[in-house]
Amino acid sequence: MENIPALLEITDQQFDILKAVDSASAKKQSKPKDIQRIYENLSGKLIQKPNLFAQLRELQKQGFLVKSETGYSVNKIKLKQSLQGKKQVLKTEADSCDILTREIDSIFKAKPAEVRIYYVTRDELLKLNITKVKESKRYFRTGHIPDIAYSPLSQQINGLKEYATLKINLCKQGKLKIKYIKSLDPERIFFRVLEKLGDKNLAYREVKLCYENLIKLLKMPNLEMRYLPASIESFRIFEDDLTTTLVFPLRALPHQISGAIIIESKNIGEAYKQMFNTLFENATPLTKELIRRIAKQKLEKLRELMKTL
Repeated sequence: MENIPALLEITDQQFDILKAVDSASAKKQSKPKDIQRIYENLSGKLIQKPNLFAQLRELQKQGFLVKSETGYSVNKIKLKQSLQGKKQVLKTEADSCDILTREIDSIFKAKPAEVRIYYVTRDELLKLNITKVKESKRYFRTGHIPDIAYSPLSQQINGLKEYATLKINLCKQGKLKIKYIKSLDPERIFFRVLEKLGDKNLAYREVKLCYENLIKLLKMPNLEMRYLPASIESFRIFEDDLTTTLVFPLRALPHQISGAIIIESKNIGEAYKQMFNTLFENATPLTKELIRRIAKQKLEKLRELMKTL
């Protein structure tokens, strides 16, 4: 209901007054003093009588309230008519946007560069990821263990909590489709946590949590994950209907990202997407049994590595 006041072109306070009037009239007690008492109970806010009378007059003027000898009542028919009228306005505006989108090339004739390449720092990359994933309809990613499988602690350590949560929510809402090709190698996440916390046993437990969380993600809508034993250097592709952005991380150490090279190009993006799809078709779909088997192997190797630290 958060956007109803905006669609009706009234304030949040006026909308709360409408709800108070409705509650009061249901009890056959909808005089201003009754409305004031119920409004303050419902909203938790005080309202002065002069302000209440002014708002009641304004709502009555707009046709959303009806006044009779017994008090006030909400005019639901007028509310519905207003929303339907707003719907038509929004539809007209949406149609206009579609038309203008098609005509932009004829309105603005200068051709932009087909390829845009630039560098971002690690902090800039974290912000860019969030911006791009909000704009995108499709997301392709190679690498090791996906950040959406990290524990909240690991996400926080790596500055990825908002980014990972956003991807999960957008998938669940049907606004984003994700394809992952992953080697499931644990070393990078292990060393990032170890570097931050200085506790190899805790870092090991964080890796175990990643594998457990991967299993929980298998049934998430709009998410496809596949396993490829070969370690592919990570890159990601953000794509909507008009633009394609490629991100190639740069590393100071194998487990440390120092920045990234960004390429914005529909043609180059299409080439990388074709390469990704070829790899994806030849990779193995992740299942609960496969994740558990790989996790067992990877964790055994990780325990051997820990003995040398």
